[in-house]
Amino acid sequence: MDFKIIVIASSKGGVGKSTVALGIAEALAERGETVLLSDLDFGNACLDILTGCENSVVYTVDDAACGRCTPEDAVIEIDDSGIALLACPSGGRVDLSEIDAEKIIEAVKGAAEYILSKHKKRDTWETQGGHIEDGETPLEAAKRE
Repeated sequence: MDFKIIVIASSKGGVGKSTVALGIAEALAERGETVLLSDLDFGNACLDILTGCENSVVYTVDDAACGRCTPEDAVIEIDDSGIALLACPSGGRVDLSEIDAEKIIEAVKGAAEYILSKHKKRDTWETQGGHIEDGETPLEAAKRE
């Protein structure tokens, strides 16, 4: 399955990364796309709470990176919405290395047509094979890609 990655990032906390990630995921799912939300913001992990599946988290991205489970085991299907979540622990490691992140994304990339990754590492938005044009919203970029 071909997939696209959308990174939602800011080095500042509390600016709406989670809200934007979930909003884009819901909009894509409404269009019939499958979406994997990947929460890599170890300082402000909350996508499990926003999606209402905080009590369903057994394994997190940290567990997958440390080999305590497979990346596939850490993915939580959110009802029949077309959205799945790779949750982040509250606490745990301070940051996930790029190698760990690439390994995990490689393992789960067949799970969805879009992977939305929320983290603090960069101050830019990116999509695989593209970017957000001047004056374009992230959702418009996702639709274009």
